[in-house]
Amino acid sequence: MSVRYSEAFKRQVVGQIEQGKYPSAEKARRAYGIRGSTTAGKGIKTYGRAEPQAKRIRIETMKNSTRVKRPGNKAV
Repeated sequence: MSVRYSEAFKRQVVGQIEQGKYPSAEKARRAYGIRGSTTAGKGIKTYGRAEPQAKRIRIETMKNSTRVKRPGNKAV
């Protein structure tokens, strides 16, 4: 059974996590009885005010990016 939470409820939970009442999204999830294991974490990403996590940047040369290895063949 799917449960829908109101936006106000989601903001309340995320706000309390950000204020430090709960040390993790998992602790808040358990305290509020939220069943989905990733629901609170997704709420933080959507409604949180914290700075976004650093992105990983991959730098390749043109030679590396055009090489495609096909099964049974050498790299092209």
